[in-house]
Amino acid sequence: VSKANLFTGALSLAVAIPSSTLAIPAVDCVINPYRETDLSSPVAGVLQDVLVEKSQQVSSGQIVARLEASVETAALTLAEVRSALVSDVAEQEVNLEYDTRRKARIDSLFERQTASREVKDEVEREARLAEVRLQQARDLKRTRELELTRAQAQLDQKTMRAPFDGIVLQRFKTP
Repeated sequence: VSKANLFTGALSLAVAIPSSTLAIPAVDCVINPYRETDLSSPVAGVLQDVLVEKSQQVSSGQIVARLEASVETAALTLAEVRSALVSDVAEQEVNLEYDTRRKARIDSLFERQTASREVKDEVEREARLAEVRLQQARDLKRTRELELTRAQAQLDQKTMRAPFDGIVLQRFKTP
């Protein structure tokens, strides 16, 4: 099903005006909806569930139908696990701490002229590389968090919600 037109919502005066504040006499007429919409998904898919029936009242934001989303659900689970990983950052923090202490020791030895310039340069390079690797680990963590947001958005596209309060007039599709 490439486009799942499922829901036609309608707001009528009877829904908008509380019956307790206004006595409405019985009339023999047709009430036309104030607003109508056809719902569909922004993505292609197979209809899994339709959660509303004809004449059922729905609220704005209520889920009315879902497309099959097992792949998106699995991608979301993977993204959640990946975004929760902190071992890369922790490892690089340990390396930076060690390289910083080592640099301080070598600087002290260099001042007393017991360490060579080459050793001092190498230790400074390693300390700077440790800072860069820590930043890379933090950037990777942020990227994984953004992937989680994207996976959630892709899953949300498989869920159709009522855009406003109303009543279901017709259902065009079934799972």
